[in-house]
Amino acid sequence: MGAGSNSPVGASSPVGSNSPVGARSREAALGAARLIHEHKGEDTVVLGIGDVSSFADYFVISTARSSAHLAGLHRELDAFLRSQGIRPLNGGHKSGGESGWLLLDCGDFVIH
Repeated sequence: MGAGSNSPVGASSPVGSNSPVGARSREAALGAARLIHEHKGEDTVVLGIGDVSSFADYFVISTARSSAHLAGLHRELDAFLRSQGIRPLNGGHKSGGESGWLLLDCGDFVIH
């Protein structure tokens, strides 16, 4: 996110982002980033990694302020993803216990 910016910034667009599937993935990744940003996630960015990655087209990265904040973001993201018809491939698992981080593999994009 740029200084003084009010919304997440996409770094680049992957090849194929003009296709209907690519556009849907892009919009879902940006929607997730907006939700995180609106719920006080810090330093939220969306990276277009499709040109250099075989596992995803977008990577959404943000920082939560506490484990309670992270749990709240996880609940909000779960509701958002369900509303978009997206089920994380990894079931939305965190690294064991109170790890302090979350990884959601949404197929065409990943949220960390």
